[in-house]
Amino acid sequence: MWQQAHDTIAAVATAFGRGARQIIRISGPEAWQAVKRVVLRESLPLEEPFQPVVIATYLAWEGLPAQLPCDVFYWPSGRSYTGQSVVEIHTVCCGPLAQEIIARLKLRPARPGEFTLRAFLNGRLDLTQAEAVLGVVEAREVRDLQIALQQLAGGIGGPLRALREELLNLVADVEAGLDFAEEDLPFLSWEELETRVTTAGRRLEEIRRQFEQRGGSTELPRVVLVGPPNAGKSTLFNALLSAERAIVSPVPGTTRDYLTAVCTHRGISFELVDTAGLESWSANVAPSAPDSTKDTDTSIGVGDSAIAGKMEAATQQAAETADLQLVCWDVTQYSPQAVRLKWNTHYPRTLLVLTKADLLPAEKSFSWPEGSILVSARHNCGLEALKDAIVSRLVSQQETSAGVVAVTAMRCRDALQRAADSLQQAQELIRRRESEDFIATALRSALSSIGEITGEVYSEEILTRIFSRFCIGK
Repeated sequence: MWQQAHDTIAAVATAFGRGARQIIRISGPEAWQAVKRVVLRESLPLEEPFQPVVIATYLAWEGLPAQLPCDVFYWPSGRSYTGQSVVEIHTVCCGPLAQEIIARLKLRPARPGEFTLRAFLNGRLDLTQAEAVLGVVEAREVRDLQIALQQLAGGIGGPLRALREELLNLVADVEAGLDFAEEDLPFLSWEELETRVTTAGRRLEEIRRQFEQRGGSTELPRVVLVGPPNAGKSTLFNALLSAERAIVSPVPGTTRDYLTAVCTHRGISFELVDTAGLESWSANVAPSAPDSTKDTDTSIGVGDSAIAGKMEAATQQAAETADLQLVCWDVTQYSPQAVRLKWNTHYPRTLLVLTKADLLPAEKSFSWPEGSILVSARHNCGLEALKDAIVSRLVSQQETSAGVVAVTAMRCRDALQRAADSLQQAQELIRRRESEDFIATALRSALSSIGEITGEVYSEEILTRIFSRFCIGK
């Protein structure tokens, strides 16, 4: 398919069905001449324009009963989506009319995804951006669309290209040292070489982490409720879902496993996770109630130490995999000072949630940590503000840690693993002070694997697999 990227193609670019307008898209060196076959020739410039233009004209050919209005959009080579001369005919939506226009253009019908394929082959997009176009088309939720648009803007390709450039410079330095080995002039010390390879490995691991965290549009971000026992986590879990999923009890330690459910707010879906209370938090922060509303029931309610240890480990594991932690503290059990003590040392991807706010005495004011959110799950107070904060934080984190369209993640996991293995091999060779020939070979292997992701290294099989998933006209 990709060997035929220099002829001129045409296709209907809009979806089938009713609508106000439809678009016929043309790309290739004969695009300007072809459009003259279906529109009023007198309305077009004699020469092909050298800059983008929009021309209001009419469809016109022999046998057409009436002239139908249309707009012709033109982009010259090098300034269009595909990198070639592109013409779009925007006219009334009518399936038979579109097919008649395609037939009269006398051009090869475009294959699925061929316009985006040409954009890739002409350097307008890398492969991750091309896949993001498909992600935009297939997006079912606002979050899917945001991930695809970020990837289209270079959210994944940019860091990979920067890493590839860094490795290219490193390989050049290593091989330059080989060329001048007889001169006894070291281009790189072993220490500098090890530092640069280690740095590249860390950057690659960060990119891999982003792929794993946002591995596909079916993987929702995880929002995990954590905190000491009886902090109101299960009540808050049920309130956020508007359903009774978790067992609620005044006895600390009631939740012995973690529950999950999907919550959607303002078009953003996330997985909400309720966990068992962390006994270690109760032990490390001395309770100091802000008022006499403090609950005097101090029963543990947890079984033997082995069960408690497993519960604690399960909660810690759930917290470590969280995109966002909702750190819950019972305002009737802990003073602002006690909460602030723990908050200052906690994991950064968190929101501080102060529960049971309805039990605070109205006549007193408290100086809670900045950014904390007061809620009363039983009275539905503060829940909208909390949901807004959750969505805002998830979107913000999504913008700073690259999201990945599912098709990109599936294609790239193996290449990223091979690149990581090659860099690890290079590090081991450096530690053993092996020949720089072997080190350069390992680095080039990593470069090749990264190039498969962005498209510097590709085959017809890879391109066919990617672009065959597109619909015609894209």
